[in-house]
Amino acid sequence: MAVQVVSGQRLAATPVTITCVETPRRNIELKARDPDPARSLQAALQMGASDEGWLHQTDTYFRVRNGRLKLREEDTTSHLISYERSDETVARESRYRLAPVSDPAGLKDALSDALGVLVVVEKSRRLLLWHGVRIHLDEVRGLGSFIEIEAVADPASDLSAEHRRASELQDALAITSDRIVAFSYSDELLRVDPDRRPEVQVGDMTVRSALSWSGGKDSALTLWTLRRQGVEPEALITTVTDAYDRISMHGVRRELLAKQADAIGAPLVEVRIPPACVNDVYEARMAQAFACPPLSDVEAVAFGDLFLEDVRAYREERLAANDRRGLFPLWGRDTSVLAWEFIAAGFQATIVCLDPRALDASFAGRAYDEQLLADLPASVDPCGENGEFHTFVHAGPIFPEPIECETGEVIEREGFVFCDLIPV
Repeated sequence: MAVQVVSGQRLAATPVTITCVETPRRNIELKARDPDPARSLQAALQMGASDEGWLHQTDTYFRVRNGRLKLREEDTTSHLISYERSDETVARESRYRLAPVSDPAGLKDALSDALGVLVVVEKSRRLLLWHGVRIHLDEVRGLGSFIEIEAVADPASDLSAEHRRASELQDALAITSDRIVAFSYSDELLRVDPDRRPEVQVGDMTVRSALSWSGGKDSALTLWTLRRQGVEPEALITTVTDAYDRISMHGVRRELLAKQADAIGAPLVEVRIPPACVNDVYEARMAQAFACPPLSDVEAVAFGDLFLEDVRAYREERLAANDRRGLFPLWGRDTSVLAWEFIAAGFQATIVCLDPRALDASFAGRAYDEQLLADLPASVDPCGENGEFHTFVHAGPIFPEPIECETGEVIEREGFVFCDLIPV
């Protein structure tokens, strides 16, 4: 059987719960471009700031008459935030309300329908704390590196103490006046790209889509991104090499693939192909898969492709031949930033396959972590987008609990090095 629906069920949605904050909070903010984030980090640590680690934040801004309104989705928490702040190139007061949200996807759909989405801001934030002041080292997609100071005020404060702390940090971190910016990230994104919209358009939230699933980090990041934008795939599509009974190219056992699908809660469609499969056979098997439920009902397929134009063009051509279209939520992302975001979000993965012409065989079986990124040769893409290596994701925010596995034998086959992963 060339196509098989294996496992997975749709998860039920939960009601939206919002806890309102009655009185506005206040802080003193200062934001500046940061030409040397490593130096800023070192300076903050030398002052005694505590490093709280990385956060990945997606801020969806909605169209409102007064101030700004955004839904912030951050790793394991979400908040609806309204705020007002003057646009000045000095430390200035910001007044805001913060409401925890239990179902961000449902709230986003409702606000998108009622108000419309203005822009989506994605960033990786390194958070440091110093005497009640938050120091943010931000990598903002489409804008670059920034440093932000937020001195949170007590309700009865006259803000003089907060201004002093912000000024002290500005001096210690060598933030010169010419680097200070007045804009919010949302305003600047709209200025540099007036046509900017979310990676998955609001209209796509109603499109029935499937996700091309390899079990690796790019697939996992794609699913995470789609979910944060309110899109839940109808099914996962994975090619399996029938002679090996493993995920094609990655070499991962089907048992582990099934555990991923069960954890995600989506039906898994396995498209079985022979070793060294030629395009004609592959395309015929995929067409067969699209002709059968659940794929017969989908209108689009999402992929984790990053920058290879020829790969994307081929996918779009084949999808069009089957009356589908492609979604590419990660397209154009800086792979260095994306790699760090993956780790900061709490994902865990293992290198299961590599090309020894690009990467030494000793990397097979290693954890995809900060040390590995530091050890990668400069010629290797941090996400392995040129086929240098492939991974298996066994933990992270897309799974309710880790998928237990351990590394086994490392072998070389057909010019590639594989590390077997054994279910525990």
